[in-house]
Amino acid sequence: MAQQKRPALWRTQPKVITSQRTASFSSSSSSPALKRPPMLLLKKSDHISSENIVPKSPEQDQAGGSLFNKIKSSPKKKKAKKLSPTSPTISILVERQHFVDRAPSLRELQAQRKAKISHYGRRIGSAKSVPEKPLFSPPPASKKRCGWITPQSDPVNVAYHDHEWGVPVHNDKLLFELLTLASAQSELSWSGILAKRDLYRTAFSGFDPSILSTYDAARIAETRSSVDILQQDGKVESVIENARRVLQISHEFGSFDQYIWSFVNNKPIVTSFRMSSQVPIKSSRSEVMSKDLIQKGFRGVAPAIIYSFMQASGLTNDHIVHCFRHKEVHSHHSNSMLHSI
Repeated sequence: MAQQKRPALWRTQPKVITSQRTASFSSSSSSPALKRPPMLLLKKSDHISSENIVPKSPEQDQAGGSLFNKIKSSPKKKKAKKLSPTSPTISILVERQHFVDRAPSLRELQAQRKAKISHYGRRIGSAKSVPEKPLFSPPPASKKRCGWITPQSDPVNVAYHDHEWGVPVHNDKLLFELLTLASAQSELSWSGILAKRDLYRTAFSGFDPSILSTYDAARIAETRSSVDILQQDGKVESVIENARRVLQISHEFGSFDQYIWSFVNNKPIVTSFRMSSQVPIKSSRSEVMSKDLIQKGFRGVAPAIIYSFMQASGLTNDHIVHCFRHKEVHSHHSNSMLHSI
């Protein structure tokens, strides 16, 4: 069966709604509580203007006229309050506007990145935290010295290295003292000899050749028993004999100093060894000096002993180049030569 078509209710519904709305307005207008203006029906040709909307005479509907008068006479909308420049709202807006208007520069981006990287691993209690800097800096490293001076060396030995070793000597008594101490190395070490240096000076009358040359056998025996030095047989006698030879050389060459320095042409030999192991125990000049001293009657003057004597008396500067005394000793000799001129 064919389905019956339902009537189009939407065509008739607006009329019903219009009638209901008119009835509601008519009923509401009669009530004293609700005073609504009647519907104004305008033609299509009429233009909407203040003359058409606002009633001109009091004969018009009281409710409608009063309402339209209220609309016409209603004040304008209140303007928004002007915010002070110090208000938080203004500051937020300014910051946002500033951020939008100006993009951060490359330098600012790099600074932000560095600030982020600098905080990596610096959390409290983190194992990767950077240790704090000490309140005081460590003491500077000690001066560099020759290899035969170590942190365990005797302070007497260190003082001898820093103040005497390699310094040119031109005093006859001191030259004879250094020659005697160098020959004593066959019995004692150099540090042991320096420790007993005052005993040597007391026993041998300050190494004065003129006094030592007058020692007889009784005085020699007394010197050997009074102090515990030079226990080998003939050592004390060799010192007395060498003192007599020094006097002969002084008469022949004018002084023992002129004789000794003539082997190096009155100018110290400056070496440039970089390590103490490169320093020799003897040289060709020490062999020449040893041979000449033996011919003049000296005892205990082997080439190795003479080279040690040359180092101690400053005839050769064997401080290694890294030692702080290498330049000081050289400048000391230069200044002494200028004063002598």
